[in-house]
Amino acid sequence: MIVFQYSMVAKHREIEANEKSSGSSVAAAKFKLSGVKRILYVGLLPQSQENRQNVRSLLQSFSLSHVPGSYSQDMKMILYMIGKQDAGCKHPCYACTGSAPWDKSWTILTVGMAKKLIQDYRNAIEKYGIKKVEAMDFGNFVNDFLLDGYYSDDTELQDIFNIPVLHILLGVVAKAIQHIKNSIGKDGPGERWFAPYLKSLNITESYYGGRRSLTGNDCHKVLQNTEKLADLAAETLSGDTKNIVMATVSALAAFKDVLHLCGGERILGDYKGAIAVFSKAWRAVPRITVPVKVHVVESHVIPFLER
Repeated sequence: MIVFQYSMVAKHREIEANEKSSGSSVAAAKFKLSGVKRILYVGLLPQSQENRQNVRSLLQSFSLSHVPGSYSQDMKMILYMIGKQDAGCKHPCYACTGSAPWDKSWTILTVGMAKKLIQDYRNAIEKYGIKKVEAMDFGNFVNDFLLDGYYSDDTELQDIFNIPVLHILLGVVAKAIQHIKNSIGKDGPGERWFAPYLKSLNITESYYGGRRSLTGNDCHKVLQNTEKLADLAAETLSGDTKNIVMATVSALAAFKDVLHLCGGERILGDYKGAIAVFSKAWRAVPRITVPVKVHVVESHVIPFLER
């Protein structure tokens, strides 16, 4: 299902601030800050695929490309909207020009840069033919930019799209779990070792797109019980396998702190320090790769919140 909704949270915060200063109370007691009554649904499309054409049709139907707001989406949807190829491309970040392993300098993307790269790619195709043109040479911008019409060319893309916290949570936890399983033994051995831990938390993995996956709530359960996972590794594993699993668990524990401090409705502490600890812990895990979701936490959460 594709859902388009308009959040009323910002407006209600304004109301609450006015009520606090005046001593009166109207809306503050009626709705929770995260309550569904603060969301206005403007489009629900059951049994519709999340693809570029459907996103284009929705934006055109609702004229949402002209709405002066920000968007809360997963990364796949963001890439659809800005014209990049899918997440498996060389430059999968929506906010910058970087690429894995995300250890070099990069440029923050703007609306104008995205549109220019798309046009440059198309000019190259017309001149040299599609077989002689590499999409990665143009930042993987190969499709239409679907937000043209409202944002100025100097608008940074990171100011249009909110940090996809849930998508990052699902991706980071799934990547860590798979790394743990693979280090113990791909397929059978790793699955058998990890299954009792999930069962003890009343978690059942589901299949989505041919892969095992957890819900957001289940991912939070895993993060809240990293000590239990560390104890299990210490008791049952040894050698390099034990070191890999323990390092991965440490990275998950550090990620839990990041989410606690800046993954909710308010900043609760030194989230910058927590992000630094998480980045160091993740990159210290033997033989693990750095996916784009970890990169976004490392490089784009702090600028987003500061801006």
